[in-house]
Formats: sequence, C-alpha cells, structure tokens
Amino acid sequence: MTPAISVIMPAKDRPDAVENALRSLRGQSLAKEAYEVLLVDDGSSPPLAELLPNDLINDVHLIRLEPNQGPAAARNAALRQAKGRITVLVNSDGILHEDSLRLHLQHHPEDAPPKSVMGRFDWLEEQQTGFVRLLQQTGALFPYDSLPHLEPLSPRSFWTGNLSLPTAELRRVGGFDETFRHAIWEDVELGHRLDQAGIPLIFDSAIKCGHDHPFNLEAHIRRCWKMGYYWAQFSEKH
Repeated sequence: MTPAISVIMPAKDRPDAVENALRSLRGQSLAKEAYEVLLVDDGSSPPLAELLPNDLINDVHLIRLEPNQGPAAARNAALRQAKGRITVLVNSDGILHEDSLRLHLQHHPEDAPPKSVMGRFDWLEEQQTGFVRLLQQTGALFPYDSLPHLEPLSPRSFWTGNLSLPTAELRRVGGFDETFRHAIWEDVELGHRLDQAGIPLIFDSAIKCGHDHPFNLEAHIRRCWKMGYYWAQFSEKH
C-alpha cells in the first residue's frame, strides 16, 4: 500500500530527542500504513543507527548523509525518495500530538487546490524558562498566539517544525535551497517560492507539536547572527 503521507525528519546528534520524536510518530492515531517516516541522519557522530533502539530503526526509512550537509540538503535527500502524496515536515526535536498527522491529512483531500498547512511548535513545559517565555510573549520567537487561525499567512511564517504540503508541489518548486546551510531562513525561502507559485500557507492551531529543545541567551545570540547572515542571502536571491 502506498502511504498517503511521507514524514521527513532531518537529524544531527541528540539521539535522545530523536528517539522521543520517533516514538511520538509511532503513537499517531492515523493508521500506520497511511504514513512513512524518512529519518535523515545528517552526519551525526556516532551515527544514529548505532544509538537508537532497533525497534525504532526498523520502523523508519533511514538515510545517512556524510559529512553533515545541513537541513535543506537533508530534507531534499528524503524528498527524492518520498512516496506519499503529502509531505509532512517535522524537526527531530518535535513531539507530535497523537492526532497531528490525521489533522494534516484532512487538510489535503485529493481534489482540493494545493496549500501548505502549518501547525504549532511550542516549547515543552520543561523547556519553558523565563527567557523563552519572554521571547515568545514579545514575538521574537515563533509568535503562534498572534497568527490568524485558518487564514492565509505571509510566507515569512513558513516554519517547518510542523508543516504539510503536497509532495508534487514541493518538488515542482525545486525543494529546499541547499545554499542555506543552517536551520534558519531555509524554510522561509522555500515558503516565498511556494507563495510565488500560488500555493497559500494557512495556520491550524489545532495541529500541535512540542518543541524539545533547550534555549538560552547564548543560543539566541547565535540565532540572531545567522538570521542576519541568511536574511542578506535571501535578499540577494529574491
């Protein structure tokens, strides 16, 4: 049976987080045969295949890249092998709610015009430090609470922690731009091209995913530097 959904998950190191993410995919309410999981080990050291439990490895299609090539290249490697009509893009530190894949699929009936659908990607409670809450409240990090529900969004909000779209449309625009080497702006740049191709982006706040990632001031400063660097690259391209 051909799966309806291909879940694409790039990963580098952090095997404990990857294991939790894969277990959340195993626990989906959607029938198991309705989706496949493509896990891309993007140069982890040691390889994730040596660290993850065998039962999880046997459940996924594992792709190994060596050396590390960045999340854009990792997702493209999976996209070339994806069988599903719909692609769901998730992060390797994402803990999907059990109904998330089912809700994503409901947005993409076969006879409907194509669109991209983004769900929430909120820090888990144990990662909710005062600093993280401040960034979220000010809109400096993923301001989901201010996004309109089920209405078109700017491609500036095209964030791939929990997002679905037709696989054919993702391929039609050429996938991710691999010159964006880090996990910042590579998703917004893709969203811009999809928007130009007439593929709208909407936000469904009911599609939930936890973000299992520690974040502090030092990490925020590094992120801001990369944000500026790749904003310039985006501007030169578009």
